[in-house]
Amino acid sequence: MKKLIFTIFALSALAVAMTSCGGGHKSAEVTDEQTFQLSEAIRAHDYTTASVLADSMALYVDDLTPDQTVTVLMAFLEVHNRAVEEGRAEDDLETLRKFVDVYDIALSLNPNDMRAAFREAVSRNPELDFEKSYSDFRHALAEYDALQDYGEVEQAPAARPDTTKTTPADSVDTSAKVSLDVD
Repeated sequence: MKKLIFTIFALSALAVAMTSCGGGHKSAEVTDEQTFQLSEAIRAHDYTTASVLADSMALYVDDLTPDQTVTVLMAFLEVHNRAVEEGRAEDDLETLRKFVDVYDIALSLNPNDMRAAFREAVSRNPELDFEKSYSDFRHALAEYDALQDYGEVEQAPAARPDTTKTTPADSVDTSAKVSLDVD
């Protein structure tokens, strides 16, 4: 029994040691592979794969190189364009938020290298303008959030019953909706 416990302990320690020693190198390889796959998905206009890979990589934006971050932002731009073409406003808003978050984090961590990576990407594709996209997306999100806040404020009084008199439940108007067109 003692041999079994010792063997289990030794195997557990070996497994921990193996994962901690080789973790960093494997992570870089996976990120490089994901970046390659993401670039290929963008070229092939495979928006579903591009979205999934960009979402996955965006979770670790602080570990990405500036070039990898630019690739993620380009994927979000492609997904945004597709969502606008297809009229999927909710998906578009989600993508705008991801773009803004990744942009903010990347620039706060490494502003000089990120701006250099932006310039390099623009030299290859002059139609790209990360700063303008960022500004436009932040503005659109601020407008949407303001409309949502306004809509909640407007609906709140109608949803609360007046406690000084009795009102039939079906006479309370809760149908006020705020529509949003995201360009």
